[in-house]
Amino acid sequence: MKKRYLLLFSLPLWTSCSDIELLDSTEKNYVIEEFSKEFIKISPNGQTIAIKDIKSKNDAGENPSLTVSFTYDYYIEKHEVTCGEYKSLIDTKSCTGDSLPVANVTYIDAVLYANARSKADGYDTAYTYSSRECNEKNCTQLEGLSFRPEVKAYRLPTEAEWILAAQDGWNTGNSWNADNAESSSHPVCSKSKNSHDICDMEGNVSEWVNDWLGSIWNASATNFVGASDGGSLGERVIKGGNYHNPAKGINIYSRGDVYTVTSTTTSDYLGFRLAFGEIPEALWLTNGKFSRQIATTLLANAGNVRKKTRTFKTKLAFRNDETENLVYVNYASTNIAPIEIRDTLSVFHPEISPDGDHVAFCTSPEGVGTHSEIYVRDLNETGTNLVKLDVKNAAIPRWKILDSGDTVIVYVTSAQNNKEPSTFMGESTWMVPFANGQFGTPQKLFDGAYHGGVDNSLKFAVTGSTLLRARTSNGSDTVWYNSEQACNASLSKDGSNKTLFLDFGSETGRNFVGTKYGVHEQILIADSTGTLIQSIPAPSGYSFDHTEWVSTNLIVATLTNFDGVHEKIILLDISDSSITELVYGEELWHPNIWATPSTNEQTSIDLDSTAMYWTQPADPLLSAKMNIFWSISDSVEVVALGSSRVSMGFDPFAIKNAMAFNMATIPSDMDVSLYLAKNYVLPHCKRLKAIVVSLDLDLWSDMPEVNVNKNLLSFPGYFYDINHNFWKKEDASKIIETSKQIVSELEYLQGYLDAMGMVRYDEVNSWTTGGFNPNAILADSTWSNSDTAYKIALQEFEELLQLAQSQDILVVGVVFPQSPYFAETGTFGRHGMKRSTAKEVLADIAKLDTTYSNFIFMDENKMGYHDYPDSLVYDYDHLNMYGARVITARIDSAIFSAESGSRK
Repeated sequence: MKKRYLLLFSLPLWTSCSDIELLDSTEKNYVIEEFSKEFIKISPNGQTIAIKDIKSKNDAGENPSLTVSFTYDYYIEKHEVTCGEYKSLIDTKSCTGDSLPVANVTYIDAVLYANARSKADGYDTAYTYSSRECNEKNCTQLEGLSFRPEVKAYRLPTEAEWILAAQDGWNTGNSWNADNAESSSHPVCSKSKNSHDICDMEGNVSEWVNDWLGSIWNASATNFVGASDGGSLGERVIKGGNYHNPAKGINIYSRGDVYTVTSTTTSDYLGFRLAFGEIPEALWLTNGKFSRQIATTLLANAGNVRKKTRTFKTKLAFRNDETENLVYVNYASTNIAPIEIRDTLSVFHPEISPDGDHVAFCTSPEGVGTHSEIYVRDLNETGTNLVKLDVKNAAIPRWKILDSGDTVIVYVTSAQNNKEPSTFMGESTWMVPFANGQFGTPQKLFDGAYHGGVDNSLKFAVTGSTLLRARTSNGSDTVWYNSEQACNASLSKDGSNKTLFLDFGSETGRNFVGTKYGVHEQILIADSTGTLIQSIPAPSGYSFDHTEWVSTNLIVATLTNFDGVHEKIILLDISDSSITELVYGEELWHPNIWATPSTNEQTSIDLDSTAMYWTQPADPLLSAKMNIFWSISDSVEVVALGSSRVSMGFDPFAIKNAMAFNMATIPSDMDVSLYLAKNYVLPHCKRLKAIVVSLDLDLWSDMPEVNVNKNLLSFPGYFYDINHNFWKKEDASKIIETSKQIVSELEYLQGYLDAMGMVRYDEVNSWTTGGFNPNAILADSTWSNSDTAYKIALQEFEELLQLAQSQDILVVGVVFPQSPYFAETGTFGRHGMKRSTAKEVLADIAKLDTTYSNFIFMDENKMGYHDYPDSLVYDYDHLNMYGARVITARIDSAIFSAESGSRK
C-alpha cells in the first residue's frame, strides 16, 4: 500500500471536472456486432510482435528488436478513415472524394477526430487537453495533451497494435504503391484484404499511430504504448507504405518518413485509421526504463509559462511520490519534458538554487519528525555532484543570497508538528554557506524550527504544521490565525513578508472568505502582522496542497482531486486568480519553480506574441532560427535560403569574407525563400552583400501557398509580424531586443547560434545510403508534365532577383548535388522531375544569369555528373558537414570574385 503523509480530515464529494476536456463517461456497452462493418476484433491469444529499428544496428550488427505481448483484445478499423467519415465529424473543406482516405492531417487532427467519434457514440475520450490552436486547414497544437490508455474509447492504434493487425497476410505486392498508384491515393479497400479482413495496411496512405518515437533495443514488454515523449524533436511514429513507395520499399517495421515526423507534420500521403478499446496496465518507456505509472504530461508549453514568469529561464522541480524521485522540467531546453533523476534517495521539498544550476532537497517531509538529511546535486539528467550536509538532522532547505552576496541554505533541525511550544522551540533554524559545490560551516540563526521561510534580515520567519507561527523581528514567537490548524506556510521572497498557507476550513478562514469551504480549498495570504489580506479558491473538484511562493504575484501548488491524488501542478497568479496548469500525472508533490525574470519589460509590445515563432522546440526548423535572425540582422552579410539541402549543406563558417547565416528550413520551396527574402532579409539586413538560394527543381511541385502555410502561418510570431507590416515602417528595435533576450535564455537557440543556423551531420555514408533505385525516388516524375508549378517557382525566383537587384544585392543560385545514380534513371532527383524537363528549366535559369548582373548561377549537380565523392555525403541528396565546407567554399569564392569585379 502506498504510504501517505498528509491526512485529509474531510473531503467533499466533488462532481465536476477541470477545464481539461473530459467527456461524459456513460458507455453504451457496444458489442462487436454493432460496428462490425467498420472494426475488426483483434485477439492476440498469446501472439507477440516485434518493433524494430531498421535504421540502426546494435553491437552484434543486428537491428534492435522489442518484443511486445498483449493481455487484452482491441478493435481496429477495417480501413483508413475516409474523407466522407472525416467530414461527418470535422468541419473541413480540404478533404475531397468521400471514399478516399483522408490525408494532409496532423497528428492533432487525428486525435481530435478520435475524440469527436467517441463523443458521437457516447463514450468518454481517450485524449484530454486544455486548449487548441488551429489554422484554416489543420490543428497544430493541443495544450496539455494527455493520452489515457485506461479509457474505453476511440483512439489511434499503438504501434504494437498496428503491427499485430498488419502482420498476418502482409503482402506489399497487393497494395497501392508507386508501381501502380499513379501518384495518388485510391478508394479504401479497393485492393484485397489481409488475413484479418483489414485493408490497405501496406499502402495507399501512410498512417499515424499513437506512439511517440522512442529508442528501441532488445527487450520484452507487455501492453506497450510507446515512449512518454518524443525526445528533443518531438518525433512521432507513422506506419505503412504509401502510393509514393515502390512495393519492395514498403516495410512493416518502418517507423517514419524521409523527413522528420512531428505532431504538426502533414502530407498528401499521410492519413490514419482508428482503434477502439482500453489498454489495461499500459507500459510506457520513460527515461530509458519501462514504467506502468501514468506518464507525466506537460500541460503548458514554454511560451505559456513565459507569459507568467516573463522569462524562458524557468525551471520546475518536484517529487514523484510514486517513485520517490526528483523530477524537473527546463523550459529553456530543447527537450521540454519531465526528466526524472533515478537513484536510491527519497526526495522531499526540492528547491532550485538562485543560479538555477543546483537543487537542494531533504529526505523527510513537513509534519513528520523522522530523521532527515539534506543534499545538493546538479540539476541535470543524472543529478551529478551529489553532496550531503554533514549534520545530525536537517530538513526543508531554502536557498538565500545574503546582502554580502554569499549563497546560503536555510534549514531546520526538525520538520515535525509545531503544536507543542516546548518541542517546537527545542528545535532550531540554521543556515549553511554553499559554494563551489560544497557546504561550508553551519551557523545557528535562532531557536524554533521555522521552515516556512526566513526574511532577508534573518530575523523574521514563519512556519506551518500544525499552527501558523511567526518569529517577529524582536525575536518573539507568535501564533497567528487564532491558533487554528494551518500548514504549507511559505514566506514571500519580495521583502513584503507576506505569508501564504492552507487551512482546514477553519472558522477564521470562513469568516474572511465569506462562505464555507473544505480542507485546503482556499489559499490564504496574511500580511507581515498575520492579518488576512487575500484568499484564492481552488478550482471546482480540487483542493490545494504543497503551496510555495514563486514571485510577488505567482504561487506554485499541487491540485488534489476528490480521490486524494495529487494529479496536477499549477501556477497561480494572485493578481487575477488565474491558473496555468503545468503538469499532469499521478502523485506529483512539492513543486518548486525557479525563474529569472526578463529585463525586457517593454510595455509597448505584446510579449505574448512578439518573436514567438514556435509553440514547442520541435516546431519547424525556421521557427528555431527566427529569433537568431533578428538578433544578428544588423550585422549579417550573407544569408542562405532554401531546403534541407541548404540546412545541411551550407556552412556559414566556410564563408571567409563575410558574416553568414543559414536560414534554410523544412519544408521549403521557392515560395518560402521569396517570402523570407522579401519580408525579412532584404528590408532588415543592413549590411547584406549576398543571398544564397537553393534551386531545388525536383521540389517545385507544390503551389506557392503550400510550404508557406506549413512552415510559417501556424505560429503567432509570424502573424504578429504581418500585423506590423514586418516592421518595415516601425521601429524594429523592439523585436530585435526581444529576440536577443529569447536567444540568451533558450538553450537550444544558443546551440543553433553556435552553428549560425546550420544543421551539422559528420556521418560519412554514400550516395546510395538509404536505398537508391527505386526506393529513393519519392514521387512519380510525371508531375512535371504540367509546367504550372515549376513555372510559378521560376517567376518567384525572378522576383527575388529583381528585389535584390534594386538594392544592389548579389544572388547566388545553387543546384545542390544529388546521387549520380539518378543519371541512370528518367528522373532528375529524389522528388521525381523528368530529366528532360529539368534540362529545360536549367537552361531557363542560365538565361537569367545573363539577364541579371547581380545573379551567379552555380549548378553543382550537373545532372548527376558532379565531382562530390562519397566522403562528402550524408545520404542520396544531402551533403555531410565535410561536403558542406567544400560547396560553401566554392560559394564564398564566387561571392568574392563578384565583389572584386573578376567575374566574367
